[in-house]
Amino acid sequence: MEYLGVEIDKFHPLAQKKQLTFTDLTGLSFLVVQDIGPWRQVVEDNIPDASFLYQEDLNTMGQISRYSSFPFFFSNLTQANKATMKRLCQR
Repeated sequence: MEYLGVEIDKFHPLAQKKQLTFTDLTGLSFLVVQDIGPWRQVVEDNIPDASFLYQEDLNTMGQISRYSSFPFFFSNLTQANKATMKRLCQR
């Protein structure tokens, strides 16, 4: 079973919450891997007024996520990916 998580900058007010809903994420801008699979439609349909900054290249995604405070999505399956873990650990 796959689940979707969101990494939020530790200084963002939402980072203090243990659990988030899509409604909590309303209006935010997200850094997103272009090939996010079925999750793309899920987040686009369920996060009102959000902006999605899609990135094709994982290296580019890693660079942007290291030097920005944009939230980004990950799944329990992508956590096994070195690039994803590097982004999560550098926050």
